[in-house]
Amino acid sequence: MKINRRGIVLITGLSLMMVLGCSTQKADPTQAVDRYPVREDWLVADSIGISPSKYYLPGYPPLLRLSKDSTDAEIQALWGEVTANRIRDTRIVAGDERAEFGKVLDSLFGTPSTPKIEPISTEVKAAIDHLQLDPQTLAVGSLAYNRYCMTCHGTTGNGNGPGGRWLVPGPRDYREGIFKFISTDSYAAVNGDSRNLVGHKPRRADLRRTIVHGMDGAPMPSFAGLSDTELESVISYVIHLSIRGEVEYEVMKLAADPRGNDYDVAADLKAALKAIAPRWMVADQSPVVTDTYLGQLLVAEQKVKGYESQAQIVPADQKPAVEAQLKSAQEELKALKASRADRGLESLAQEYREMFPSDKSEASQEKLLNSIARGYEIFLNEKQGGCNACHIQWGINGAYKYDRWGTVVRARNLTTATYRGGRKPEYLYTRIYNGIYGSGMQSFHPLLKQTEEDRLKGESKMWDVINFVMALNDPVKLKMLDEKKGKKLD
Repeated sequence: MKINRRGIVLITGLSLMMVLGCSTQKADPTQAVDRYPVREDWLVADSIGISPSKYYLPGYPPLLRLSKDSTDAEIQALWGEVTANRIRDTRIVAGDERAEFGKVLDSLFGTPSTPKIEPISTEVKAAIDHLQLDPQTLAVGSLAYNRYCMTCHGTTGNGNGPGGRWLVPGPRDYREGIFKFISTDSYAAVNGDSRNLVGHKPRRADLRRTIVHGMDGAPMPSFAGLSDTELESVISYVIHLSIRGEVEYEVMKLAADPRGNDYDVAADLKAALKAIAPRWMVADQSPVVTDTYLGQLLVAEQKVKGYESQAQIVPADQKPAVEAQLKSAQEELKALKASRADRGLESLAQEYREMFPSDKSEASQEKLLNSIARGYEIFLNEKQGGCNACHIQWGINGAYKYDRWGTVVRARNLTTATYRGGRKPEYLYTRIYNGIYGSGMQSFHPLLKQTEEDRLKGESKMWDVINFVMALNDPVKLKMLDEKKGKKLD
C-alpha cells in the first residue's frame, strides 16, 4: 500500500495524540504541560475554630480526608469549619473563571521551566532586584528545586508532592506566604509599625538557615551539600513560589467564598502582587530586633529629633554647628540600623553572650541560675508567660491544635531539646519574641517586654524564659534550681 508523506504525518500525529491522551475537546489550560496548576484543594480562609483530640497517621492529613460523609468524628467536626466558611473548596471555581486565573498567573509568574515575576510596578521591580528574582536565577533555582525539593513540597510549593502526604509533620505549604521560623520583627508588623510592614516574611538568611541545617524532629533534612549557586537560586525560587502562591491565595479566597464577592481576577491578582512582593524586600532589609536594640534605637531616634527641633529655633550663627550635629546623629542612626540588619542573628547571639558569659565563675553561674529561676516563674505565671497552658507538663502532654494550614500540630515537648527551628538561644529568642506564626503560638513580646527597671538591673524576661527552657533538658541545672532556689519540677 502506498502511503504518501502527508499520510505518514497524519498517522504519526494521531498516534501521538492517543499516547499523550489528547482529544478534540478543548484542553484545560491549567493542566497543560509545564504550567503551574491553579489550585484545586481546600483553602483555609481563617483560623480553624476547633481543636483536634489526636494526631494523624502518615498518609492521612485531615484536609485530604475532608468529606461531608466521613464517619470519622474528627473529620465530621472539621466539616463544621466548612459550614462556618473558614475552610473553602477552591474546586467550585471552574470553567472560564479558572482559565482566567491560569492565564493571568502565567503572565505574572511564568512556568516551572521559565519562571519569572513580572515587574508591574516600581516597588515590585525593586523587590525583584533586591531578592535575586531575575529569570536567570529563577531558572537555575527551578532545576535545583525540581531535583531536591519538589518530591515533598510539590510543583507549586503546596507541600503535597508525591511523597509529601506520607511525612509527619507535612512539608511546608508556601502558598499562604507564611513561614514559621523568622527573625524579622513580625510583632511590629502586626501593629502596623511602618518600619516593618513585613507580613511575617522571613529574611533570605532565615530560609538559608533552614535549608542548610534542616529541621530537628521533622523530615526536612539538611541540604548543606548544595553548591552556593544552587543554594541561593533555590532560596530565590522558594520566594517566587511563595509570592505566586500568596497572590493566588488572596484572590482565590474571594472566588471560593460560597457567599459571593465582588472581584476582578486580573486586577486583583495584580494588586496582590504589588502588595506582597515589596513585603519580602522590607523583611530582608529589616534588623533582627531585641529589647536592647529597641532601647538603642529609641535613644538614637530621639537624638535626631532633638537636633532637628533645635535647628529650627537656633540663631543663624549657631545653625551650622547644630546642623553638623544633626548630620552626625543621622549617620549614627543609619549605621545602627545597617549594622543590625547586616549581622542578623549574630547580633542576638552577642547580646546573650554579653549578658550570660560562658565562663565558669561563681558570679556567672549564679547570674544564670537566677535567670532560670525567674524564667520558671514566668513560664507558670498566666499574666506573663503562662506557657504551661499549651506546653502542659513542660510539653510532655502538649495540647493539639489545627495550624493555619489545617494540619494537626502539638505544642513542643520542651524536655527533649528537639526544636525544629534550632536550639541556640538566639533561635529560641526569635520564636518567643515573634511567636510561631501559623502554628497558634502567639508573640510573647508584649507580655515579656523589658521594663526600665529590668534594664537598670541588667535583666530580660525574654532571656529568662529561654534560659529556663534550655535548662529543662539539663539535669544538673534542674537539680541546682531545686536545691538552691526551691524550684522543683513536678
